[in-house]
Amino acid sequence: MPSLVRVVVDGPTWDGLHASEELARLPQLLCFVERRAAAPTPRMLKALSLAVRERLAVVEVRVHAELGPHTAALAESLRVAPPAFVALGAPDSAPAGARLASARRFSGPITFRRLSEFAEAHALPPPSERADGPADGRAEPGSEGRAEPGSEAGEQRAPAGEAAERGDSRAESGAGAPGQSHDGPAGGKDEL
Repeated sequence: MPSLVRVVVDGPTWDGLHASEELARLPQLLCFVERRAAAPTPRMLKALSLAVRERLAVVEVRVHAELGPHTAALAESLRVAPPAFVALGAPDSAPAGARLASARRFSGPITFRRLSEFAEAHALPPPSERADGPADGRAEPGSEGRAEPGSEAGEQRAPAGEAAERGDSRAESGAGAPGQSHDGPAGGKDEL
């Protein structure tokens, strides 16, 4: 399956991600997963990256002991533990501190449908709905029924609630145990 997922395994790949002019204009969905550097990207994330192409950057942040401290420190700064998903505004939309302060966290059972709805709520509108959209006025395929930002029941402001104050990031992220199976695209199973 093709993939538009950007993979972050250390400080240099994180810095390279933010040096990209293309990504500077896109909001980001940080997908924290516990995987080794050589592990394949989960099918669920690949499918999601294709569904929101050019509207939201899907970033797989691999947190694993063999990868060093950078990605673990990033997860800790957002008070999440893998698997966890955090939506951030576009890098050129606000200073880094403000972006992190306004981060939105996915919560609840991790299924492709729910994660896709969360991603759509934080993605840029399809080109047909933007001022810079197609000149012919045609709607982008799959743009019908787009979720409005803030409407997803599985959304939570990060950091939030008593769980964050206690340092209980697992309860806050809505994540199950690492390696838990989740319904993937087309009803298959996928390991996060």
